[in-house]
Amino acid sequence: MNTIEKPPGEQANFELRNQTSTALYKSNWDFRRLSWIRNALAHGSKPINEATIKLLGARQLLEQALRDVLRTLRQ
Repeated sequence: MNTIEKPPGEQANFELRNQTSTALYKSNWDFRRLSWIRNALAHGSKPINEATIKLLGARQLLEQALRDVLRTLRQ
């Protein structure tokens, strides 16, 4: 029988990750913006706002937006 080992610690705790993601999405504009960009890129989802559509249409704007968002989220 094959088994899949879960990584140690909280990384395997989907419920905790989901709760954290939901809380950040509600309270943090940059996290929400990053989520919209990620969903459009990873899943091919239609962007939900004009700002995201604009970012996806211009590589330099997207790169700058990602740098800005990640810098803010690291703080």
